[in-house]
Amino acid sequence: METNSHGGLFTACKFCSWEKELSSSPKFNLGDENQAFIDEILNDNQDGEPNKENDNENQHISDMEDDDGDESCLNDENVVRYFLQEEDYSQRYRDLLEVVGGFCQEISLRDLRDGTKENNEVPVAILHEISCGGHSRPYEGPSSQKQLYQKLSKRSRDFDENTTSNVDEYMRRHLTESNTQKRLIYVTNLDRWSILALFATATRKQRPALIDLVYKHLTFRASISAIPPSPGFHVFAMNFHIPYYTLRICTVKVEGSRRKSKGSPVRIALDLPFAGITDDTSTTPPKGVERLYQAQVSVVVTGIDNRIWSAYAFIDAIEDKDTVTHYHQEAQDLGLPPDPLACSRIMVEARRFLPPKRYFLKVFQIRIDKVKSDIVEFIIIVISFPLSMRKKALVSFQSKDSDEQEARKKLWDFNIWITDMKSIITELTNCLDSTICEWETFERRDIQYFYHHCESPPNSNGRDSSSEEINKTFDELRNFRKELGRVKNEISSDFLNALNCHLSLESNDVAVLQKKTTKYVANMTICFYPLILAATLFSTQPGVMPFAQNFVSFALSLFLFTFLIVLTFKWGSWSGAVAQWVKMHLCFLHHFLKMEGKESGNKGGNDESSATGNARDTFVSSSAVKRRLFPIRRLAEQTQLQNIEAGTMSCDITDADREEARAFSKSEALYGGAF
Repeated sequence: METNSHGGLFTACKFCSWEKELSSSPKFNLGDENQAFIDEILNDNQDGEPNKENDNENQHISDMEDDDGDESCLNDENVVRYFLQEEDYSQRYRDLLEVVGGFCQEISLRDLRDGTKENNEVPVAILHEISCGGHSRPYEGPSSQKQLYQKLSKRSRDFDENTTSNVDEYMRRHLTESNTQKRLIYVTNLDRWSILALFATATRKQRPALIDLVYKHLTFRASISAIPPSPGFHVFAMNFHIPYYTLRICTVKVEGSRRKSKGSPVRIALDLPFAGITDDTSTTPPKGVERLYQAQVSVVVTGIDNRIWSAYAFIDAIEDKDTVTHYHQEAQDLGLPPDPLACSRIMVEARRFLPPKRYFLKVFQIRIDKVKSDIVEFIIIVISFPLSMRKKALVSFQSKDSDEQEARKKLWDFNIWITDMKSIITELTNCLDSTICEWETFERRDIQYFYHHCESPPNSNGRDSSSEEINKTFDELRNFRKELGRVKNEISSDFLNALNCHLSLESNDVAVLQKKTTKYVANMTICFYPLILAATLFSTQPGVMPFAQNFVSFALSLFLFTFLIVLTFKWGSWSGAVAQWVKMHLCFLHHFLKMEGKESGNKGGNDESSATGNARDTFVSSSAVKRRLFPIRRLAEQTQLQNIEAGTMSCDITDADREEARAFSKSEALYGGAF
């Protein structure tokens, strides 16, 4: 039964065990929820005297300023690196300090407290706290990095120091008075100042989930996981990281000011191969260029039980609808506190009472559906554009361009288009693959924590409705992945084959040109070959040749070599012509003698036959003479012979005459072509 990952006793036990942990709060010092990890480090650095004023910001500032001169101690300059240093994280993420620490260079907590132009002008975050007991602070609007640090530095949990010695009493109040504390933190376009504000105010229990969230968000990495509370560390964490590409029309390519340690942008923008290309029939000018932007949604829900938990969300706000200004204005119009993590799609009453697992799945459902919408927008263009591009390409391949240089440029542009298009589709497919693979792993490994078999009918699978909707969305993403693969194959087969065919024709033109050039070079070599031979002959030492080496002998040698070379190259054609000439004359002589013999044998015939024979003899003898003297009349004579053979002449022709004419015409066809 333990192998059943989608139902049964094992699944129910996993759900019930975690639900039991979340429903019964552990016994620990709740004062830790109001003490930041950085403050805790400062207290440990004191000489055995704990800091009694944990919430006193002035004392916190003075303690850190005292240590500014010592790099080995915590100071304003190395808050981020101190927050990251832990053996477990160095083994899990070997480049953690390089990625996060390198990203947060050249900043200090002092500058964040004092405020600079970079961290105190643009609102980038929304902080909203929810408490059924009425102890949370009211919503104060969007915050800059400095304002976020100031709000998070204040004590937020309903905690009285006088009750720390009586934890059981506080836990009784905590459970019976429904003193729920939920903190929602929404940050757009995470930068180094936002990270510093979060790290400087996070508690020890929030620290692992926050480090993991920041690292995976900066590395553009897909991840979906749920970590239940353990006996030694009673903190749960549920997170999802969804990297994707979104299509936007912009007049200027914007990659943002966020840079990694080596200077490369955190998120890149890709120019599409069809950017700026519009339909020939369209009369509306484009308002910008379509570009593909990297973006990621990173959310973590972490806490100690169903009542005390925090949710962090890092969003790459490419469009205005994701900015904190938009959500703030929406909240002002509705008169309700904002919920940007769920795109304001969760009712206010539900936000107060939703347990963390239900809230996590609901946010996941809403966010993955929004990512799907962005992917669909791009896929529709990718699928439709290559079809129109193919038609234009085939027309271009079949047409003759008057400008050869322009035609070659079009071919080169098509080749670049194919390469870029395949690269972009591969990038998007890999991004989809990583997200789908993470969801499949989450279904096999962690989805059991979200089943509620104990509360469901026996025949129910116990799955939350949000998880069912998420699964449907991922089914659609799988179909999108297949569609992208099909488009990529079409581009590879149709376009590339057409280009290769056309380029092969271009290669044939080059081959013909090379052949002509080779022929010209060979002719030039033959022309200069007699001169080279003569010069070589006369370059020998005097006395070697049996004649005097002067201009006359050089000219005679040049003439002799020229004659020999011409004779060598023309000997084949000349010898063939002489042979055909001899054969033709022998054949002519044979027919002439044969006809003479027939004439002498037919002298006793009637007058009409004698007249016909005389006409034929006269025609044949005259033809022989004319063939020798006037080769240009052969065609007419052949026509006359054919008329004799066909019997269309006015004189009477016997069968023997036709046979002789046919034989003569055959000999003419065989041997007459030589002249």
